[in-house]
Amino acid sequence: MKASLQVKNGKYYAVLSYKDEFGQDKRKWIATGYEEKGNKRKAEQKLSEILQKYKDNENVIETHAKPTNDISLNEYLNQWYQSRKNEVEELTFESYGFVIKKMTKYFAKNQITLNELKPYDIQTYYNTLYKEGKTGNTVMHYHVVLREALQNAIKLGLISKMLRILLTALKKKSFTQIFTTKMN
Repeated sequence: MKASLQVKNGKYYAVLSYKDEFGQDKRKWIATGYEEKGNKRKAEQKLSEILQKYKDNENVIETHAKPTNDISLNEYLNQWYQSRKNEVEELTFESYGFVIKKMTKYFAKNQITLNELKPYDIQTYYNTLYKEGKTGNTVMHYHVVLREALQNAIKLGLISKMLRILLTALKKKSFTQIFTTKMN
């Protein structure tokens, strides 16, 4: 992993260059919080801190990886979640964490391995979310996270491409605002 300091719109950014799990070059821009004028040394110090933080996280992810397809669904979801830390914004990462925590709680009951996962299991999970009173938009948010994790598993060769059928997007329910006026 390499890092450089770049100026964009008068502010310093740390730009991390690295290769993803597929060997493709990736770049991540991270705001340092410093204006360009008079803050170069502070921005360079922040760049060093950011680079060290990301290198530390990269090592943790690599040591926990289990490259076989007999991995449990929960273990894979947690590994995938940790691998996203360097690729998404902090708020998105936290949101993923909330969703993954809910998913792993549900799937812990069944102890399903990634290889044993069937469309029925996922549909049952969605039905459970609806029964708990979750809205269609919330279920769709959970679906997006699960789909992204499973698409990554397909790329890594951990699950069959046949599961692509279940990865189709759910439909978002439209909302119609009704305006009323108070009659005198």
